[in-house]
Amino acid sequence: MVQPRTAQARVLIVDDEEDLCWTLTKILEDLNYQIVCAHTAKAALQHLQKDQQKDKSIRLALLDVRLPDMGETGGLELLKKIKRLRPRMPVIIMSAFGSPAVKTQAKRLGALAFLDKPFRIEKLLKILRENLG
Repeated sequence: MVQPRTAQARVLIVDDEEDLCWTLTKILEDLNYQIVCAHTAKAALQHLQKDQQKDKSIRLALLDVRLPDMGETGGLELLKKIKRLRPRMPVIIMSAFGSPAVKTQAKRLGALAFLDKPFRIEKLLKILRENLG
């Protein structure tokens, strides 16, 4: 069993699947992560642009590749924008449509990891522990 964290780290989850956002939020909040959800790239960027407090800033983003307001590989476009805004922010890409080309492009654009949906939550938690302490 994973031990709960003592300090809250904020994680941005960007996925148009509301059920997945809800599930990930519940799991991660139980481990004392603070979650911000967005269902579109536009909403995600708004969260990041408003997020200026150092002690409460978003420290990692988890992005779906397919987003309704940006098309089939819109998550990769969002990854580019996030890396411009916050070059050091770890970004994890997730998708049920992870072709080798999409995975290569995500890595080239600076993604920390690529999770194929459905993924085991333990895999995500390991990445979070390694990158958020």
